[in-house]
Amino acid sequence: MKESSGGIPALTLVFAFIIIISGYLAFSINYSKAFKMKSRIVDVIQASENFTDKKVTDAEIAANIKNYADSIGYSASTEFTKTCDSSLGWKTDLGEGWCYKVITKQNKNESVTTTYVAVKTFVSIDIPIFNKLFPNIRYFQVDGSTKATIKVN
Repeated sequence: MKESSGGIPALTLVFAFIIIISGYLAFSINYSKAFKMKSRIVDVIQASENFTDKKVTDAEIAANIKNYADSIGYSASTEFTKTCDSSLGWKTDLGEGWCYKVITKQNKNESVTTTYVAVKTFVSIDIPIFNKLFPNIRYFQVDGSTKATIKVN
């Protein structure tokens, strides 16, 4: 009987290791999707010239980004975008699970205007054991921005 119960600690370690590795792989995949999504959003917004020239409509931008999100399997809850405070200029009107902010800066004598777009995407952490241990941590955010567009006034 001693030999049969002696393997339980070893099995427990093996199962714990499998659970930890599975959680790490799930997080890595979700982070990769969020990073790819952020990069695609930045590329699409840069291609539309940072919203400074309306050659590309908002509907076309939103459709392009949504199609890409569907193709890579990116999904993030709209609950995460609550951190995108609209009073600070963050907008969520072009899609769910991410937000953007158009930032315009002028130099001291107002002869040069610099515009760029900041983007946030989110990594969902929906691992039951992790959620029990850390109930306040449900997601991480991935930030990025477009290249600056400089306009001489």
